[in-house]
Amino acid sequence: MQNESAHLQEMIFTGCGLLPFARIEDIPGTRDWRFITGEIDTPALPETDIYELEWSGKGPMGREIPHKWRCYLDRDKNLPLRIERYAFDDLTGDYELETIITADYPERDAFEAVAAQVISTP
Repeated sequence: MQNESAHLQEMIFTGCGLLPFARIEDIPGTRDWRFITGEIDTPALPETDIYELEWSGKGPMGREIPHKWRCYLDRDKNLPLRIERYAFDDLTGDYELETIITADYPERDAFEAVAAQVISTP
C-alpha cells in the first residue's frame, strides 16, 4: 500500500505525467528553464505561452544525456494544453520530438456533477 501511495502522490504532483518532475529539486544535473513564446509559430494553439525545460542527467553508462520538455500553456486559464517531450539524437546532434500529450478539460458543469457524485458516494 505504501508503494501505491507514493506512486499516486507522484502522479498527482506531476499532473498525471504532464510535468517531467514533481519538484524543481528533482531535476538532475544542469537545467535551463525558458519562456519561448514568440520564437515558435503556433497557429493551432493561439493565446498560449510556451515554456521549455532542458536538463541533463546521467545515463546508465554514466554519460550525460540531454532532455527537453516543452509546455504550451493556456494564457487565460493557466492550464497546459500540449506537452512535448524530446529525445537527443547523437547522430544529428539535435533533439527529435518523441512524445506529444494533449490535454482536454471538461466544462465546469460536467466536472461539478462528477465531483458531487464522488462526494456523495459512501
